[in-house]
Amino acid sequence: MQKFLRIAAILGTLSITISVAGVANAASVVCVKKATGIMRYLDTTPVTRTDKKTKKSTTVVPACDAKTEVQLAWNKDGVAGAAGAAGAAGAAGAAGAAGAAGAAGAAGVDGAAGADGNGYGPFSYNIGDTGPGGGIVFFVDRYNEYSGFTYLEVAPNEVDIGANGADAIVWSTTSATCYTAIAGSTTAATSCQTGSIYPDTVSGTTRIASQATATKIGTGSTNTLAIIARHDAASPAVSKALYAAGSADNYSNTPSGGSAVTDWFLPSYSEMVMMFQNFARFKPSALTLSAVGTCSAYWTSSENADATTWRVTWSGTAAWPTSAAAPAAQAKGTSTTSCVLPIREF
Repeated sequence: MQKFLRIAAILGTLSITISVAGVANAASVVCVKKATGIMRYLDTTPVTRTDKKTKKSTTVVPACDAKTEVQLAWNKDGVAGAAGAAGAAGAAGAAGAAGAAGAAGAAGVDGAAGADGNGYGPFSYNIGDTGPGGGIVFFVDRYNEYSGFTYLEVAPNEVDIGANGADAIVWSTTSATCYTAIAGSTTAATSCQTGSIYPDTVSGTTRIASQATATKIGTGSTNTLAIIARHDAASPAVSKALYAAGSADNYSNTPSGGSAVTDWFLPSYSEMVMMFQNFARFKPSALTLSAVGTCSAYWTSSENADATTWRVTWSGTAAWPTSAAAPAAQAKGTSTTSCVLPIREF
C-alpha cells in the first residue's frame, strides 16, 4: 500500500509516465504497477482471440494484471476528512429598513386633578358659588398672589342692630385705648373715635404706612384683630356687639348639613371693593341683602386717617349688586353708623 501511495509523490511526472506507457482513448483504463507505481494505459476494447489448436474464437476484455497491478479509479470521492476549525465571524450586516409604524395605542386614563391654589387651577370654587362657610364666594386667587388662602367668601347675611335693620353699628367706641394723632405717639390713652388703632413710628413703621397697608386684599383679618385689641384693652373690655369689627368677629353661620363656622372678620377696603366689583361683573344676582333704603353702606376695617375710616356703598338706588351698581368709597368718622358684611378666607 505504501508503494501505491508513491503515486502522489510522482504526480508531477504523471503526464510523462502515461505518455510513455501508452495512448489513452475512450475505452482506456490506467493500470499501476504495485511494485514501482509506474502507470500505463490499457485499451479495454474487447478483443477476439482464436485458439490455434481448436480454432475456437473467444472475446475477452483486456484488464490490469491482478497479480502485479491495480486499476486506478479516477475522480472517485475519498473518505470525508475531519471537519475544519470554524471560521471567524463575518462582519455585521447592514441594518434593515425601518418597519412600518404601529397603530396608535388606546388613550390613557385621565391623570389626577392638581391641587387647588397653584396659580393656574384647577379651582374648586368660582365666583357666586356657595363656600364651605355657607357664604358666597366673591374672590379667587387665580395667580397665587396671596399666602394663606385661595378664596374669600362673604356671609349670606349682613349684621346690623337697628330696630328697622338700618345702619346702626359704629366703627369704634369712645373707649380711651387708642393712640393720639401726635407724631411719634405710642401711648394708647385717647378715645378710639378721635384717635387711631395704630401707634406711630413703632419699629420704624409710621401710622400712615400702617393705615396704607391695611387697605390691601389679605389684610382684613389682621385689621379686625387690631381693632378688637384696642377695645379689649379697656377695663372692662368693650362688648363686641357694639362696634363693627367685634360684630364681624362674633358672626357665626351654620351651613346646611355642617357645623357652625365662626372665623369671620371685617373686610379691608380693597376686599370690600373687590366684592362689589366681582358680583356686579360676574354674578349680579349672587347676593341679595337689604331692601332699598335700609343699609346704605358697609364698614371696612381700613382707616383712612385718625378717627376716619373707609366704608363702601354703591351708586344709584338699586338694591346691589347689579351691573349698574358701581362701588363708591366714603371716608367717614368712626362714630358714624353703618352695616357690617363679614367675610372669611379659605
